[in-house]
Amino acid sequence: MSRKIAGPEVLTRAEVARLMEVHPSTVARWASNGLLLYFCTPSGERRYRRSDIEDMLNKLGPSRPTSA
Repeated sequence: MSRKIAGPEVLTRAEVARLMEVHPSTVARWASNGLLLYFCTPSGERRYRRSDIEDMLNKLGPSRPTSA
């Protein structure tokens, strides 16, 4: 069964953290290590596409990436 996330197409670090049940700094670390795709807003803040987060959750199942 594939997981779908309701809500906006673009997510903040805090929103991703809540969905993945981790601390926001873990999301930032995963992004820095290339484990999560992101793009930057004009002000330099990272944003995450909902579809990318859904794909990651579906590939991982119940497990999460480990910190590198």
